[in-house]
Amino acid sequence: MNEFIQFFDQLDKILIENYLIYIETPVIRKWADYFSLAYIHLIWFVPSVIYFIIKYKTKCLEFIGVLFISLIVTSFIIDFLKDLTLRPRPITFFDIQLGMKYDSFPSAHAGNSFTIATIYSFYFRYFYYFVLLAAILISLSRILNLKHYPSDILVGAIIGILCGILVRFVYNKIKTIKYHS
Repeated sequence: MNEFIQFFDQLDKILIENYLIYIETPVIRKWADYFSLAYIHLIWFVPSVIYFIIKYKTKCLEFIGVLFISLIVTSFIIDFLKDLTLRPRPITFFDIQLGMKYDSFPSAHAGNSFTIATIYSFYFRYFYYFVLLAAILISLSRILNLKHYPSDILVGAIIGILCGILVRFVYNKIKTIKYHS
């Protein structure tokens, strides 16, 4: 198991080094900083929820409940793993000290973004692709501004997707049991 972790750690560092050498530009850095803001998703998320509340009152209340619980579960799992692994951020590996703590693995931005995208896929399919694109851009920005390694993003996204699916599944089971009793 240790060799497996070391392999991905080395792969992550090689990918980040190649990004810094061959790809990074001031424009890419500015873009990554913008999309990496902790609450940038509120710009698209809040108006869309308000729209759905007005248009689909009953469906939207269910959506908000499932989304809220999914985000809580995702955050709990990711915070637990961050405390367990204490993986330093790439920015510290490359001697760029910004007072960042050891909480790179997994990415909470990716986890929460993909949880939101997963829940949107269940309730508002036509809007899902926009939300999925936003999740991908937010996640990519976290790599580009050296806050996360690619594997941090991948695991965060997987956790987010699985939590969204699991909470929706449990909700449907509870709803079915209530309906039949």
